[in-house]
Amino acid sequence: MIFGEPGIGKTALLEYAGHAAKHCTLLRATGLESESELPFVALGDALRPLLPRIAKLPAPQAEALRTALVLDAGERPAALFTICMATLTLLTDTAEERPVVLLVDDVQWLDPASAVVFSFVSRRLANDPVAVLFTLRDGPASPLDTRGLDRLQLSGLDAEHTGRLVEQLCGWAVPPAIASRLWRATGGNPLAIREVTARLDKSQLRGLRPLPDPLPLGPDLVQAFTDHLQPMPMSTRTALLVLALATPPELPVLLGALERLGLPLTALDPAEEAGLIVTEGQHVRFFHPVIRSAVEMAATGTARRRAYYALIGASEGDTALSYRAAAATGPDERLAGELEAAAQRMRDRSGLATAARVMHRAAELGTNPERRTPRLLQAATDALNAGYLDEATAWLDEARAATTDPCTLADIDMLRGRALAIRATPDLAQRVLTSAAQAVEATDPGRAAHLLCEATLPIFTEGRILVAEETSRRAVRLATVAADPRVLNRAKVVLAQAHVLGGNVAAARSVLAAATSVLSPVEDALVQSMVGICHCWLEEYDQARRILDGVIDSAQHNGRLGVLAPALNYRSEIARCTGNWAQAYADAEQALRLARESWSPMALSLSAVLLARLDAARGQAALVTERLGQAAKNSGPQGMGGLRIWEGGVRGLLHLAIGAPEQAIGTLEPIRKFARQHGLGNPNIVLWEPDLVEAYWRAGRPGEAAERLAELDASAKATGLPTPQAVAQRCHGMLAGRSEMDSHFAAAAALHLSAPNPFEQARTALCHGEALRRHRHPASARPLLHEALATFNRLGALPFARRAAAELAAAGGQPVDTIREESPLRQLTPQELQVATAVARGLSNPEVAATLFISRKTVEAHLSSVYRKLELSSRTQLVRYLVRVETDMA
Repeated sequence: MIFGEPGIGKTALLEYAGHAAKHCTLLRATGLESESELPFVALGDALRPLLPRIAKLPAPQAEALRTALVLDAGERPAALFTICMATLTLLTDTAEERPVVLLVDDVQWLDPASAVVFSFVSRRLANDPVAVLFTLRDGPASPLDTRGLDRLQLSGLDAEHTGRLVEQLCGWAVPPAIASRLWRATGGNPLAIREVTARLDKSQLRGLRPLPDPLPLGPDLVQAFTDHLQPMPMSTRTALLVLALATPPELPVLLGALERLGLPLTALDPAEEAGLIVTEGQHVRFFHPVIRSAVEMAATGTARRRAYYALIGASEGDTALSYRAAAATGPDERLAGELEAAAQRMRDRSGLATAARVMHRAAELGTNPERRTPRLLQAATDALNAGYLDEATAWLDEARAATTDPCTLADIDMLRGRALAIRATPDLAQRVLTSAAQAVEATDPGRAAHLLCEATLPIFTEGRILVAEETSRRAVRLATVAADPRVLNRAKVVLAQAHVLGGNVAAARSVLAAATSVLSPVEDALVQSMVGICHCWLEEYDQARRILDGVIDSAQHNGRLGVLAPALNYRSEIARCTGNWAQAYADAEQALRLARESWSPMALSLSAVLLARLDAARGQAALVTERLGQAAKNSGPQGMGGLRIWEGGVRGLLHLAIGAPEQAIGTLEPIRKFARQHGLGNPNIVLWEPDLVEAYWRAGRPGEAAERLAELDASAKATGLPTPQAVAQRCHGMLAGRSEMDSHFAAAAALHLSAPNPFEQARTALCHGEALRRHRHPASARPLLHEALATFNRLGALPFARRAAAELAAAGGQPVDTIREESPLRQLTPQELQVATAVARGLSNPEVAATLFISRKTVEAHLSSVYRKLELSSRTQLVRYLVRVETDMA
């Protein structure tokens, strides 16, 4: 990514790169400053040389890309991330034959859909012979996500090189004083130096006459370009205006428009001779974007309309329609209707940002008052789904001002609530949504139920389980009155989640059984994900995994990253609970990466916290701090109350792992009070309660440990779930005397067998071994400590492994290297493990690439690394190895 002010040399560097890439496949695109650009227009420009290769792509990718580039009508809407994957595959396949260089100029003016694709592709080319260079002006916000890209910030020339440039421009050596004056006045900006030099006469440049003061710089730079237009013939200025308004400025369209104005293409010759424009094949472009701005600023309204009408006549389809919309000077319902239909076509091509602007233009031009509000509402919906929250909020305000209908106002508040939730302001989001539901409860109970279901998400985010349960019960009642099966099922799932979090396990199971029979992993993916995590918290891991695997497979196939990130987070929880920490880490890492690309602050924060919990068990204090910092950064100005429970649980576990029980108490006590106040009654959600009991016990405060254990006992028995009861029995064993402790630890071990959780089982064995050694029974302690040590080593829970090893040595056991038995899978990076797992499922390399949204070369590189690290040589050996590891963990 090359940054810099206008005229600093960004485009010149791209030109240099293009000339240097003689033996490469060269692809080019340029962002165009226009409010009516079509989706994927820049992508289409870039991929034009590769269009014949699209037919070789996998069928779903080929169909999606052809639909996006308007090469086919397409039988169904194209998923945006399928288009991204198709572009990545196209580039990397081409690069296998010849290196590829992609040059994208003026990123600040890219159409948003193309920007998403370029962002996606640029992050996945580490192992492919593809170079990508972007340029971006200082100042304007970039539609392209630049995080993680190498950055080159261009600055101006120094005084010496300013003098050399002036010498090249005028043909003689200028006096040092003149060069220094030009350098100070221009800041070394090459374009500014060129333009100012062109406006000075020989005597001024030789130092024989004083230079004008001030020199024409800064805002005057536009005027410098405007001055270039003044001596141009009127025919040239008209032709330049057509070029400035053309989107994109292709030669056939330009020729047709000029012909309708009675002008030949040669009308542009004076501008080309003056260096204002450059012709490249079928494209004509301005030498610098400032020239384009100057041309538009200098034109009258009448001249602009004439140019637009000429472009309309030379174009067709949605391109012609965009020119008609730009040329419109007053209301036009017929044009508004056509724009509405065009917006739907753009929506089907995943061009949501452009569809939003087109639909908003339809609302501006329409004369039918009954259509204005629905158009504004749809424009806001598209903008919200595209991630343009400011536009969505502004258009929702316009829609609210245009209607008094209660149902429409409720729909507006539905979107407003979603936007507030996305902005990580859950309290305000919940209040907006519940108020809207109350306003339509009597007249439209189904809509009210839908609003209440939407409101429960920010309520859960705040950790207010009692309020969520009350809200979801209202939603179920209203959906039952409305007799809407879809809304009723969603309301029941939300209620089940509230029951699970509150610890009402029997009620949760009953509601889930009634609600999930008609849910689809495609249409109800987010609701299905909620069902999956509920089964996880109910310790029904196989069922949870089946549900989430279905959601993830469907989301990967359809390119729905907004669904995929939370589902991966939830599956990570299953893997953590069942002892497959490598897979848990891989799923959470992938969710974090995808949540960044789809900009989902809630999923980002949850991914960071889940990773931090694994890091805490492994004693990685610096990583825990970094992860929790990421979570807090994405939690909004007020934070997320529910997330604080997770964060506190992570910090408490870390303090306990590194032997700081008093710090653990200080971290966990506020969590205890928050959970009690808001009704979090299922210890499985974070499992912080046994850590608090243990922290008090290790801090030498047995009385307070017993008080906290009584609370844990009550919640564990209320749920009836094996793991909470097992860890409660473990705590009883820690606090008990010699005569009672064995029975408590035996009860804990038996309960663990009902719902295996290797980490907690190992902690129980460790605590039992410690107690036996403390009571002078080292022979009985050693097998338990060996068992605990082996599990901690396999999981990589090194602080716990060190503690077990120390206890084992104290019990007279054979000293064991705490990392000797570590699982080889921990050598793999999260993405290497994702690739290995996908290969083990029987997927080919192209299928793995499509599933994980990476390039085929990256798959091959990761697979080679996996073989080397695991000392394997074939896919068959890899499958056998992973099956054996999974069997061992079970």
